[in-house]
Amino acid sequence: NDRHIFGFISEFNGNPARWASPIDAPLEDWQNHAIDAFYDAEIAHQDMHVGRLLKQLQQSGQLDNTLVIISADHGEGHGDHGFHGHSFVVYQELVHVPLIVRFPDRFPAGKRIKTNVSTRRIFHTVLDLLEVQPPLAEDDPNADVRGLSLVSSLNGRPDTEQGIAFAEAIPPLNLLNILETQHPALVDQLYLKQIRSGIYQDDHKLALVGNRVEKLFDVARDPAETNDLSAAHPEVVAALQDRLHHFVDQAQAQRMDSVSQGAVSDEVLDNLRALGYLE
Repeated sequence: NDRHIFGFISEFNGNPARWASPIDAPLEDWQNHAIDAFYDAEIAHQDMHVGRLLKQLQQSGQLDNTLVIISADHGEGHGDHGFHGHSFVVYQELVHVPLIVRFPDRFPAGKRIKTNVSTRRIFHTVLDLLEVQPPLAEDDPNADVRGLSLVSSLNGRPDTEQGIAFAEAIPPLNLLNILETQHPALVDQLYLKQIRSGIYQDDHKLALVGNRVEKLFDVARDPAETNDLSAAHPEVVAALQDRLHHFVDQAQAQRMDSVSQGAVSDEVLDNLRALGYLE
């Protein structure tokens, strides 16, 4: 009954070791259904508010003069691949998020970009549409606003990043601390202290745990990521791994340069520590 389900959801959501971490024990079918139903309800609630916003813009006569971008920072695992929540892994249910852009002057209605794109390019798209050039050095990859803007892809220009996108899951320290207390065996068994990363190129996606290759998927033919192709295509694994290492080295160099210039304030660092992202 509803009271029974509500009691389960309250207990489940009240324990981060259950809703934001690996599954320590299988859930019953009715429990999985309840979690899915509550998540669907949350999506419907958000959809309602997006509709209210768009309706208000339309009534005010500003809808066609407003840049609307709908996206997400991550998805959510519901037991897929043995994990709940949105931490620790880079499977599709976490990193494949919606990206909808509405701006009639520059984005034709119904146009779809089929290549892989990173949500970080939302930043460049907004700057491009506002005709703003960030104060970055010319050799900074992020300085190419027009090239990284999604407007370029819509206009049929070759994609600057060649359909390549990256994903990374850094273990949240607050959850790790909880798991080491409640389920210490899972931490070592599932390599939860390791950073997980992924690289997409065209239809292929390579996932790594630390520096160890985990799996290779064809996400176009196998969106549920059930068939590991790494043994069958070692040449694809090697090529994607090289690209990923190059990207990580480049990003790390930029990060260290930014930190040395004091680009990250003490307040930001304190907030990151409070959220469990830094020690």
